[in-house]
Amino acid sequence: MMEKAATRLRKPQDRPLPPPGGLKAELSALKKERILAAATRLFRHHGYSGCSMDEIAAAIGVSKPYIYYQFRDKQAILAEISSHGAKLTLSAIDEALKRDEPAAAAMHWFCRRLTGIVIDHSEYLAVYLRETSNLNEANYKKIMRLRALSDARVGQLVERGVKSSEFAVEDPMIAVKAVTAMISYSFQFYRADGPSARERFIAIMSDIAMRTLQMQPWRDESR
Repeated sequence: MMEKAATRLRKPQDRPLPPPGGLKAELSALKKERILAAATRLFRHHGYSGCSMDEIAAAIGVSKPYIYYQFRDKQAILAEISSHGAKLTLSAIDEALKRDEPAAAAMHWFCRRLTGIVIDHSEYLAVYLRETSNLNEANYKKIMRLRALSDARVGQLVERGVKSSEFAVEDPMIAVKAVTAMISYSFQFYRADGPSARERFIAIMSDIAMRTLQMQPWRDESR
């Protein structure tokens, strides 16, 4: 049962582009994904210090050398889990910045996308928030740089909206941190209590985020 859960693949829109290098590189990426899924569940339930590489290997039915072939050590696995959300966020804001539409519409799309990422990858985020102190200095700094880059690019979108009078905020970067922090922590109170729960939650969170940026209540004209 653990192996089946650990090998569940991410949704297509949440996967990075296929790695260069052909089939061999793709197989390696899939192996890493299995390892990360298993490690994430183990870290969440037993803590980073409470599980070993042997237990991660056992969770997916492989030998320990199989794990070491993909990751140098347990710290490398934690670093990859912890950077997972930041990488997806960066990908989402990059896509939002490329959209050929007003800043408000692009920002609304980004807020919806970010909320979906947070819901769908809540275990990764939970591990990151709890195990930050176990990251070594180099890995911690790398993740902070990723987060700073994401915030800077969201800030570009907010500043564009301020210039076009779509947004009304005194300090764009404070607004960015308020919006992204609110959405990033929302997995802690999300409840999948029905078939429409996910979409309803995404709609509510993105609407609240847009109201943070605008003087007038946000109205999605596409509805």
